[in-house]
Amino acid sequence: MKKLLLITSLFYTSLVVAQQEKKDVLFFKEFEIGLKAINLTTNKSMMGDAHQIGHSLFAKLGIVHYKSFSLGIHGNISGMQVKDTQYYGVFDKTSFNTIGVYAGYFYPMSDNIYLEPHLSYNASKYTAKDSYKELNYGSQGLGIGLDFQYRVNNGLFLSLGLQYTINKLDTTTHQNWEKYLNNYNFLSAKIAFKFAKYRF
Repeated sequence: MKKLLLITSLFYTSLVVAQQEKKDVLFFKEFEIGLKAINLTTNKSMMGDAHQIGHSLFAKLGIVHYKSFSLGIHGNISGMQVKDTQYYGVFDKTSFNTIGVYAGYFYPMSDNIYLEPHLSYNASKYTAKDSYKELNYGSQGLGIGLDFQYRVNNGLFLSLGLQYTINKLDTTTHQNWEKYLNNYNFLSAKIAFKFAKYRF
Protein backbone atom coordinates (compact mmCIF):
# COMPACT_ATOMS: atom_id res chain seq x y z
CA MET A 1 0.00 0.00 0.00
CA LYS A 2 2.85 2.37 0.86
CA LYS A 3 4.52 1.57 -2.49
CA LEU A 4 1.26 2.29 -4.32
CA LEU A 5 0.88 5.62 -2.52
CA LEU A 6 4.52 6.48 -3.26
CA ILE A 7 4.13 5.64 -6.97
CA THR A 8 0.87 7.59 -7.14
CA SER A 9 2.48 10.59 -5.43
CA LEU A 10 5.47 10.50 -7.79
CA PHE A 11 3.18 10.23 -10.83
CA TYR A 12 1.04 13.15 -9.63
CA THR A 13 4.13 15.27 -8.93
CA SER A 14 5.55 14.58 -12.39
CA LEU A 15 2.23 15.64 -13.98
CA VAL A 16 2.20 18.90 -12.03
CA VAL A 17 5.81 19.67 -12.99
CA ALA A 18 5.12 18.86 -16.64
CA GLN A 19 2.12 21.19 -16.70
CA GLN A 20 4.13 23.98 -15.12
CA GLU A 21 6.99 23.73 -17.60
CA LYS A 22 6.86 26.25 -20.40
CA LYS A 23 5.82 24.72 -23.71
CA ASP A 24 8.26 25.01 -26.61
CA VAL A 25 5.55 25.70 -29.22
CA LEU A 26 2.79 28.21 -28.51
CA PHE A 27 -0.02 29.61 -30.66
CA PHE A 28 -1.63 33.06 -30.94
CA LYS A 29 0.33 34.65 -28.08
CA GLU A 30 1.43 37.93 -29.67
CA PHE A 31 -0.39 41.01 -30.98
CA GLU A 32 0.89 44.41 -32.03
CA ILE A 33 -0.87 47.60 -33.15
CA GLY A 34 0.60 50.97 -34.03
CA LEU A 35 1.31 53.78 -36.46
CA LYS A 36 3.96 54.19 -39.16
CA ALA A 37 5.48 57.08 -41.06
CA ILE A 38 6.12 55.74 -44.57
CA ASN A 39 8.01 56.91 -47.64
CA LEU A 40 10.66 58.55 -45.43
CA THR A 41 13.47 57.91 -47.89
CA THR A 42 13.07 56.16 -51.24
CA ASN A 43 15.02 54.90 -54.17
CA LYS A 44 14.90 56.81 -57.46
CA SER A 45 11.47 55.69 -58.59
CA MET A 46 8.15 56.98 -59.88
CA MET A 47 6.36 56.16 -56.60
CA GLY A 48 9.06 57.68 -54.44
CA ASP A 49 9.35 60.87 -56.48
CA ALA A 50 5.58 61.33 -56.79
CA HIS A 51 4.59 61.10 -53.12
CA GLN A 52 5.09 62.94 -49.86
CA ILE A 53 5.76 61.20 -46.54
CA GLY A 54 2.66 59.17 -45.70
CA HIS A 55 1.06 57.46 -42.73
CA SER A 56 -0.08 53.94 -41.93
CA LEU A 57 -2.17 52.15 -39.32
CA PHE A 58 -0.93 48.57 -38.91
CA ALA A 59 -1.43 45.41 -36.88
CA LYS A 60 0.49 42.13 -36.46
CA LEU A 61 -0.75 38.83 -35.08
CA GLY A 62 1.71 36.15 -33.99
CA ILE A 63 0.42 32.68 -34.87
CA VAL A 64 3.25 30.26 -34.01
CA HIS A 65 5.96 30.87 -31.39
CA TYR A 66 8.96 28.62 -30.81
CA LYS A 67 11.32 29.84 -28.10
CA SER A 68 12.46 33.25 -29.43
CA PHE A 69 11.05 32.82 -32.94
CA SER A 70 7.63 33.96 -34.12
CA LEU A 71 5.66 33.50 -37.34
CA GLY A 72 2.54 35.51 -38.02
CA ILE A 73 0.44 37.69 -40.30
CA HIS A 74 0.34 41.46 -40.67
CA GLY A 75 -1.74 44.12 -42.37
CA ASN A 76 -1.92 47.88 -42.77
CA ILE A 77 -4.02 50.72 -44.18
CA SER A 78 -1.90 53.53 -45.62
CA GLY A 79 -2.15 56.83 -47.44
CA MET A 80 0.13 59.37 -49.16
CA GLN A 81 -0.44 62.73 -50.83
CA VAL A 82 0.78 63.17 -54.41
CA LYS A 83 3.35 65.95 -54.84
CA ASP A 84 4.64 65.38 -58.41
CA THR A 85 2.31 64.36 -61.26
CA GLN A 86 4.87 64.37 -64.10
CA TYR A 87 5.13 60.59 -64.49
CA TYR A 88 2.51 59.38 -62.01
CA GLY A 89 -0.51 61.18 -63.44
CA VAL A 90 -2.81 63.91 -62.20
CA PHE A 91 -3.99 62.45 -58.88
CA ASP A 92 -4.41 63.98 -55.42
CA LYS A 93 -3.59 61.04 -53.18
CA THR A 94 -2.75 57.33 -53.12
CA SER A 95 -4.14 54.89 -50.57
CA PHE A 96 -3.11 51.26 -50.24
CA ASN A 97 -3.79 48.17 -48.17
CA THR A 98 -1.13 45.58 -47.39
CA ILE A 99 -1.35 42.04 -46.07
CA GLY A 100 1.40 39.49 -45.59
CA VAL A 101 3.35 37.15 -43.35
CA TYR A 102 6.34 37.81 -41.12
CA ALA A 103 9.05 36.02 -39.17
CA GLY A 104 10.72 37.58 -36.14
CA TYR A 105 13.30 36.76 -33.47
CA PHE A 106 13.38 38.59 -30.13
CA TYR A 107 16.65 39.00 -28.29
CA PRO A 108 16.73 40.29 -24.68
CA MET A 109 19.38 42.97 -24.12
CA SER A 110 18.37 43.30 -20.45
CA ASP A 111 15.35 42.54 -18.27
CA ASN A 112 13.36 45.37 -19.86
CA ILE A 113 14.92 45.96 -23.28
CA TYR A 114 14.58 43.71 -26.32
CA LEU A 115 15.67 43.82 -29.94
CA GLU A 116 13.61 42.08 -32.60
CA PRO A 117 14.84 41.77 -36.20
CA HIS A 118 12.16 40.62 -38.61
CA LEU A 119 11.45 39.78 -42.25
CA SER A 120 8.10 40.10 -43.99
CA TYR A 121 6.42 39.36 -47.29
CA ASN A 122 4.00 42.08 -48.38
CA ALA A 123 1.22 42.12 -50.98
CA SER A 124 -0.23 45.60 -51.55
CA LYS A 125 -3.18 47.03 -53.51
CA TYR A 126 -2.97 50.72 -54.44
CA THR A 127 -5.65 53.20 -55.45
CA ALA A 128 -4.71 56.63 -56.79
CA LYS A 129 -7.59 59.15 -56.86
CA ASP A 130 -8.64 62.64 -57.72
CA SER A 131 -12.12 64.12 -58.05
CA TYR A 132 -12.92 62.41 -61.35
CA LYS A 133 -10.85 59.26 -61.79
CA GLU A 134 -8.90 56.53 -60.07
CA LEU A 135 -6.06 54.14 -60.90
CA ASN A 136 -5.65 50.67 -59.36
CA TYR A 137 -2.51 48.53 -59.27
CA GLY A 138 -0.60 46.19 -56.96
CA SER A 139 2.87 45.21 -55.76
CA GLN A 140 4.77 42.40 -54.10
CA GLY A 141 7.47 43.23 -51.58
CA LEU A 142 10.00 42.17 -48.97
CA GLY A 143 10.38 44.03 -45.67
CA ILE A 144 13.54 44.01 -43.53
CA GLY A 145 13.19 45.58 -40.11
CA LEU A 146 14.55 46.02 -36.61
CA ASP A 147 12.47 46.90 -33.54
CA PHE A 148 13.59 48.29 -30.20
CA GLN A 149 11.18 47.17 -27.47
CA TYR A 150 10.84 48.43 -23.91
CA ARG A 151 8.91 46.31 -21.42
CA VAL A 152 6.20 48.37 -19.74
CA ASN A 153 4.97 45.41 -17.70
CA ASN A 154 5.10 41.61 -17.98
CA GLY A 155 2.99 41.40 -21.12
CA LEU A 156 3.14 44.89 -22.64
CA PHE A 157 5.96 46.44 -24.69
CA LEU A 158 6.48 49.84 -26.26
CA SER A 159 7.99 49.19 -29.68
CA LEU A 160 9.97 51.61 -31.87
CA GLY A 161 11.27 50.38 -35.19
CA LEU A 162 12.59 50.96 -38.69
CA GLN A 163 11.83 48.92 -41.79
CA TYR A 164 13.13 49.03 -45.35
CA THR A 165 10.66 47.69 -47.90
CA ILE A 166 11.65 46.52 -51.39
CA ASN A 167 8.64 46.52 -53.75
CA LYS A 168 8.01 45.42 -57.30
CA LEU A 169 4.89 46.90 -58.89
CA ASP A 170 2.62 44.56 -60.85
CA THR A 171 2.66 46.66 -64.02
CA THR A 172 3.97 46.22 -67.55
CA THR A 173 5.96 48.98 -69.17
CA HIS A 174 8.72 49.59 -71.67
CA GLN A 175 12.00 48.00 -70.61
CA ASN A 176 13.79 51.38 -70.67
CA TRP A 177 11.40 52.64 -67.98
CA GLU A 178 10.84 49.44 -66.04
CA LYS A 179 13.38 50.10 -63.28
CA TYR A 180 12.12 53.62 -62.59
CA LEU A 181 8.40 52.85 -62.82
CA ASN A 182 8.19 49.42 -61.18
CA ASN A 183 10.88 49.32 -58.48
CA TYR A 184 9.71 51.13 -55.34
CA ASN A 185 11.79 50.91 -52.15
CA PHE A 186 11.16 53.00 -49.05
CA LEU A 187 12.03 53.42 -45.38
CA SER A 188 9.36 53.53 -42.67
CA ALA A 189 9.43 54.24 -38.92
CA LYS A 190 6.89 53.00 -36.39
CA ILE A 191 5.65 53.36 -32.85
CA ALA A 192 3.48 50.58 -31.47
CA PHE A 193 2.30 48.58 -28.50
CA LYS A 194 3.06 44.86 -28.47
CA PHE A 195 1.30 42.33 -26.25
CA ALA A 196 3.48 39.26 -25.68
CA LYS A 197 2.95 37.78 -22.23
CA TYR A 198 4.31 34.37 -23.31
CA ARG A 199 7.87 35.72 -23.11
CA PHE A 200 7.79 35.44 -19.31
